[in-house]
Amino acid sequence: IFHVIKIKIIKSNLKKKNFLISISSNKKNNSKNDLYRERLKFINWAEKNNKVKFDFYGYGWNNYDNSNTFFRKFVKKFKAQNFVTKKKFKNYKGEYVGLKKELMKKYKFAICFENAKNFEGWVTEKIFHCFFSGCIPIYYGAKNISNIIPSNCYIDYKSFKNNKELINFLENMDQKNLDKYIKNISLYLSSKQFKNNFTLDAFSKKIFQQIKNDLNSINV
Repeated sequence: IFHVIKIKIIKSNLKKKNFLISISSNKKNNSKNDLYRERLKFINWAEKNNKVKFDFYGYGWNNYDNSNTFFRKFVKKFKAQNFVTKKKFKNYKGEYVGLKKELMKKYKFAICFENAKNFEGWVTEKIFHCFFSGCIPIYYGAKNISNIIPSNCYIDYKSFKNNKELINFLENMDQKNLDKYIKNISLYLSSKQFKNNFTLDAFSKKIFQQIKNDLNSINV
């Protein structure tokens, strides 16, 4: 939940030392809309392509390989985490416990996948962490994201045929286009569209209206 009076966006520039970041936990579920596996696919792809300047942080990545459901349940049941082989990631930087903004402001771009895709209106804090850090999000998630947040504020992951094409696009972005994204983000965060959807006042009004609707339906 966001209550924004004055929004200060950290400017992004090509002189930043770091290129691309992801902050997420190592989890998985069996839903067809699950995006945890898509994060893992990108991580594994980046691991195989050493030229990609990609760092990722989060909980659980230094544990055993939990891609197999049966194996994961077995390890959990018998508490065997310390006795199985752990997968080592070259690009993994550890479990970051500070403010995301302080870390993300050091990067130009961020992998910004929701936990699930194709749900209308499901936009979480992830994309806003990028916005407030001056870090341009590479977004994948809500089915109607462009109706909620202008498409010129983020890079649509689905618009690229593969990760190589995405990385080429990012690497060839000049300062002028980088500035455009930051300007568009700033304009959006100052707009009625943002204030009507993602401030405390907006959330409280929506919750109050839903409670009122529910009470009215009971009284009918």
